Amino acid sequence: MQKKQGRKLILNPELEKSLDELLKVLQENYDTPAQWKAFYHFVAIAYRSSKEQRPSVSKFADILQAAQIPRSGSLAALYAHGLYMLAVYNEIPIYKSFNP
Repeated sequence: MQKKQGRKLILNPELEKSLDELLKVLQENYDTPAQWKAFYHFVAIAYRSSKEQRPSVSKFADILQAAQIPRSGSLAALYAHGLYMLAVYNEIPIYKSFNP
């Protein structure tokens, strides 16, 4: 796998692009509507991706920390909650059959 900004590329190109856009927005502005829109977009694409093609919660935290994003742990927790909410909305049992 290639490396990008000190991280392995995610297998899903759409998710990789969304992550790049999210990191760019987070590095420019923090806690803005544009940042949250990019974050929600990333979570939605991550949810549609297979578990093997999306970062785990801890990997996502590592990516954010490597990019020196403030409150990376909190954003990683929100990432997990977002994935769980989408699973519940789609009537997929969480913790057993769906685990980010």
